[in-house]
Amino acid sequence: MKNNRHKGFSMIELILVIGIMGIFTALSSIGFGYLQSGNVKSAARNIDATLTKLKLDTMKQTNSPTMYIYKKGSDYYMYCTANTFVVPGEGSAAVGQKIGNRNVTISAQKGGSEKTLASGESFNIKFKKGSGAFSSTDITHIYVKHSDGQGIIYDIEMVPETGKHFINVN
Repeated sequence: MKNNRHKGFSMIELILVIGIMGIFTALSSIGFGYLQSGNVKSAARNIDATLTKLKLDTMKQTNSPTMYIYKKGSDYYMYCTANTFVVPGEGSAAVGQKIGNRNVTISAQKGGSEKTLASGESFNIKFKKGSGAFSSTDITHIYVKHSDGQGIIYDIEMVPETGKHFINVN
């Protein structure tokens, strides 16, 4: 009796396995790109929603709160407080809500030029109590984009006279 058991893989089996692995690799790299896009989109939406809440809080409270967007290390944070003596980013600990990591870049158009946040720097935004207009800020746009400069740019446009703000997608 002859034993016809051959050990190993046939060429067709090997090609199929390599093809399936290639498909999984391609799908996972596409999925990773979507995760990064989601991080940028989420940061822009968080800023926009917090601006709306800050405006409502200003109308309700006796003292007007300030929103700080700042960078600590390679991460971006957002913090709202009515205490003007607390400026986030200057201490050793990060306070507030983390809105982006090293894959995100946040910048603002101030006085006609774009300024990107560096570690330890912050942008502050306030509203006027009576009119709801932006107070003591010359920021007209906040840009949220990928750190590599590729992909969608979320532009939070701010109208200083009215306090209105909305997201443009470029």
